[in-house]
Amino acid sequence: MSMKKSLLIRTDAGPEIGIGHVTRCFALGYAWRERGGDAIFFGTGCEFMAESMRQAGIRLIRAETAPGSGEDAAATAELCRNVSCAVLDGYHFGSGFQERIRSAGVRLAVIDDYGHLDHYAADIILNQNCYASEELYRARAPSAQLLLGTEYALLRPVFSSWSSWEREIPETARKVLITLGGGNAGGAYVKAVRALSDMDNPYVRILIGPVHPDRSSVEKEIAGKKEFQIHGYTEDMPSLLAWADIAVTAGGSTCWEAAFMGLPSVLIVLADNQERIADCLDRIGAAINLGCEAGIREENMSRIIKELACSRESRTRMSRLGRETVDGRGAARAAERLLN
Repeated sequence: MSMKKSLLIRTDAGPEIGIGHVTRCFALGYAWRERGGDAIFFGTGCEFMAESMRQAGIRLIRAETAPGSGEDAAATAELCRNVSCAVLDGYHFGSGFQERIRSAGVRLAVIDDYGHLDHYAADIILNQNCYASEELYRARAPSAQLLLGTEYALLRPVFSSWSSWEREIPETARKVLITLGGGNAGGAYVKAVRALSDMDNPYVRILIGPVHPDRSSVEKEIAGKKEFQIHGYTEDMPSLLAWADIAVTAGGSTCWEAAFMGLPSVLIVLADNQERIADCLDRIGAAINLGCEAGIREENMSRIIKELACSRESRTRMSRLGRETVDGRGAARAAERLLN
């Protein structure tokens, strides 16, 4: 592998952390490859994207050590001997881990969501969220560059062909997509199914991620409900988002995909790092934030979705604001900054 334009991406997926770190890093790796570079993925739980990586010419190496451990840092640093740039995406890659990778002599980029570390040793910090600000990264290296905001939202390459697509907004919404991340969200799925069960003539598709540990609980809940269909992981996410009139989604990476597709969304917060995303999209007007899953009552969720389904004006406004928030070119911008 040539040292000139070689990229190592260190990230993970799993039931607790979901798949968003891997899918957004794939977007960045693909954009890097489009610009003539070589890319390696190094991590755990990434196998669900193995075929996509193979087709994109991206090499996948499985990490065998505990994510974020000293052994992990040593293994990652060893791989950095053959690359010119490294990317870390995961909350377990702390300051010490970053220092270890930076000392391997590579240019280091960190993808982050909420500025939780005491110090960032990276050359580049990317936060794709609408609330991202310089204030979050005061404790960074003096020379570090900041790539902040939704202009750097990392959407998978499959979305690029949808940039000029126009959504049709029906008078009454009937098609609902439930997609609550790639990890463990069984309780939230069941709650969403129950909330939608008394909707007038609904068509509901339920997308369950590749690392979800309890699909059976959702299957049991929809037994006998012909209007509810379960879908497994798909690379063709844009088609599902285009089909739907409304999405019920978690406050993670899917939010930016739905915004790009102009899909009005009702958000359920399933993890602490999703709170600010949900609040921000609600404040912008591109989505409705229901808050943390534990505090959501099914009847309240049902009422809000029904009201949104009956208001073409509200959905039209939300669709427009979503498209204005995410233009789909974030991965290309980020790759250019890493290369230069």
